[in-house]
Amino acid sequence: MPDLNRTRQPLIFCARSCEFHLFGKYAIFDYRGSGRASARETACRVAAGAIAKKLLTHFGITCVAYVKQIGSVIATDCSNLNQIDSSPTYCPDSEASAQMVAELLRVHEEGDSLGGVVEFVRFWSTHRFGRPRL
Repeated sequence: MPDLNRTRQPLIFCARSCEFHLFGKYAIFDYRGSGRASARETACRVAAGAIAKKLLTHFGITCVAYVKQIGSVIATDCSNLNQIDSSPTYCPDSEASAQMVAELLRVHEEGDSLGGVVEFVRFWSTHRFGRPRL
């Protein structure tokens, strides 16, 4: 029987992927690639999302996601959702967006990172789906 400890290959992580972080968090290493962090997997998810968005639009359902908070900066005026695509942070509040950019630049210079909150909103009419269940 071969000695598995002597024949085991070392783990080699690609520098530009998140294989190292996936291994550190989930203890999963796939020598073929990082799976859900790979471009092939991401392309499938993006394509599925585009198809789902078209299908939901057909039924009168609109979905919007935007950045609500980055670090300690919270967007308070989220009434104009049409500004999301023109904002560098995808935040509908222009004042909060400018503060978010400043906060991100400050933290980047320190070599640190920030957490955030993404809010998802859907708009639809209930009459298309029958009566509600009780």
